Formats: sequence, C-alpha cells, structure tokens
Amino acid sequence: MSLVSTVRSSFWRWTDFRSYVEFSLYFWISATLLTLVFIKSPLFVQALGGASVCIEASLGVPQMLQNHRTKKTAGISVPLIISWFLGDAFKTVYYVLRNQPLQFILCGITQLFIDIVILFQITLYKDKKEPHVSIPKDEEEA
Repeated sequence: MSLVSTVRSSFWRWTDFRSYVEFSLYFWISATLLTLVFIKSPLFVQALGGASVCIEASLGVPQMLQNHRTKKTAGISVPLIISWFLGDAFKTVYYVLRNQPLQFILCGITQLFIDIVILFQITLYKDKKEPHVSIPKDEEEA
C-alpha cells in the first residue's frame, strides 16, 4: 500500500479526540502565522482565496462519489440538496452581476454542477432500497 493511499484511507480516523484537537490547533496556528507573514503579498492572498473557494466548491464531491460507488442515495435529504442548489445559484448570479474574480464564478458553477449531479443521482437511485435483513428466530433467542 502506498503512502498516499494510507494517508487517504486513515487521515480522518483519529485514535482519540485529543489527537484531533491537537492537529486542528497546530494547523490553525501554522495557517495563522503563515497568513500574518505573507498578508501583504498579492500572490499569497490570491492563492489563499483560490484555495478557499476550491475547497468550498468541492464539499459535495465525497457525497457524489459515494452515491456513485454504492448506487444508493438512502438518507440524503432532498430539501437540503435543493437548498444547496438555490444558495449556490444565488451566490453565482451575485458573483456574475458584481463582476467578481473569475475563480469565484468558476467555483460557483462547479458547486451548481455537483448539486445537479447529486439531485440526478437521487432520481436515478431512488428505487434502490436497502435490503431488509431478517434475523431467524433461533438467532434472536441466543
């Protein structure tokens, strides 16, 4: 197993809450110090903003990929996804009307695309129910 696949499969599987809090604190301190040092650099500010909107734009990707992998959307709230879509639509229109930087508009369009894909998956996989597993009587009494 490669280092990348090991990190990818176990990064968010913290052994305890303390290690999660420590990582979050160290990350926050590092990001804050880095920002304070380079805040006057237009390149740094643009890169930070670009990374921020790209992360926000990709928030729905894990759900979209899981839906595709399992061919199921059980448990997904349709009103939630519709509210994502509406929020992303209004935000993207605002960016266009206010002539915001292209990175904001492209990330808004990406979010809309992901929202539409998830809504399509809900429609496509809606008849795929979780199989009902019944426990035989003799196992219930054991």
